Amino acid sequence: MGMYRKSAEAVKRSKDPLYKHSEKHRIAVGPTVAMGHRLQSAIGEARMNELIELARSGGLIGVCESALYAEQQNNKLNVPREVISPSTARDMLLLAVEAFDDCLVGYTARSNDLSNQTDAIFAHWKSA
Repeated sequence: MGMYRKSAEAVKRSKDPLYKHSEKHRIAVGPTVAMGHRLQSAIGEARMNELIELARSGGLIGVCESALYAEQQNNKLNVPREVISPSTARDMLLLAVEAFDDCLVGYTARSNDLSNQTDAIFAHWKSA
């Protein structure tokens, strides 16, 4: 996203649309993420669409935070391991790898080389 940003004037950080995780998530899962077959083959079309909609609606933030932080709720300590299932963590990782690959690969020779690495990461976690 950053490579397309150019402004003659500095923008206050809180006014920057990319200051918010929800906006970054929405942009990262552009329409081309769902065009390929790799992600839907790995997690299923319905699950892929569910995660993409979560990202576009801002709901993915709560899932991500639950995966990272412990929190006290109703006199109970919720820890990531108890809140996020291994399959949800895997699905989110595959979505992130696919979005990263979709946004990055093809811009430079280096990004094409990195594609091999993202392919290997995706293949590893697809079968996990």
